Amino acid sequence: MDRPRRIVFTWILDEAEESDPGRVSLAIQPNGTGCVATIVHEMDAKWAGYEAQTKNGWSCMMQATDAFLVT
Repeated sequence: MDRPRRIVFTWILDEAEESDPGRVSLAIQPNGTGCVATIVHEMDAKWAGYEAQTKNGWSCMMQATDAFLVT
């Protein structure tokens, strides 16, 4: 963690089956009166079929965060 600019954490769906957890990096950069958040989610190639769902999930979470912060 590099407050308030960067946080990195592992992403594990099932601890019993996961030998190589994914890694998520969230970088936050100031941009005018707001910021730009960049998410990189690295995951094992066996999860490649879930790339679109993963992108959609992160997009929905960031949109919800934005809506919350705006209000």
